[in-house]
Amino acid sequence: RNNLFRNNNESGVFVNTNGLGILEKNQFYENGLAGIEIKDGANPVVTDNDFRNNKASGIFVQQNGTGVIENNRVFENALAGLEIKLGGNPFVRNNEIFNNNEGGVFFNTNAAGVLEDNTISGNKLSGVEIKSGANPTLRRNVIRDNGEGGVFVHDNGRGLLEGNTISGNAYAGFEIKGGANPTVRGNTITGNVYQAAWIHEGGRGRFENNDMRGNGQAAFLIDSDAGRVVRRGNKE
Repeated sequence: RNNLFRNNNESGVFVNTNGLGILEKNQFYENGLAGIEIKDGANPVVTDNDFRNNKASGIFVQQNGTGVIENNRVFENALAGLEIKLGGNPFVRNNEIFNNNEGGVFFNTNAAGVLEDNTISGNKLSGVEIKSGANPTLRRNVIRDNGEGGVFVHDNGRGLLEGNTISGNAYAGFEIKGGANPTVRGNTITGNVYQAAWIHEGGRGRFENNDMRGNGQAAFLIDSDAGRVVRRGNKE
């Protein structure tokens, strides 16, 4: 508690090989890699910390790492605010993830995890990116004002997205391509510069009971090279 982890050559803290622990009210600044790295079954509680200006991601969970990540502020990191890959499966709740130099949250290579009640805003690329077989659950997040799309699902990414608000992003609310197939249910997708959802290059998906009104262009742009898209009960 109340430590400063700064200017280390690699990560500020490395939790490995079933490691546990509580990390609370610390500051992780300007480390050579991530602020904290969690891997190999490690399961810490990471709460009420600041992750800023680290030279990789603010928080990096990989190789079946888990953990509870809640009430943190993750901002101005060189890569994504939070990166999860290779079977990483954390529970991520009530964080502010903003102004990172790449995306807000990046799920890669069979990652899972639950994101609930986070605010993901002002990141340089997409608010959330899901790829390479990743299959997370996102509920009740605010994903807004990011420099590209709100949610980018590609390269066979999946995911269940329920009850999120996706607004004010510089591209589409959703972009889906490359065999990706998410389920998008009960979300508010509004005020994005282009479409609520752009689906192309073999992208698929199920859109049910979403409010997709008020975007700069149509609710859906489904290109001729898209796969099967199910649309039910949406307000368009």
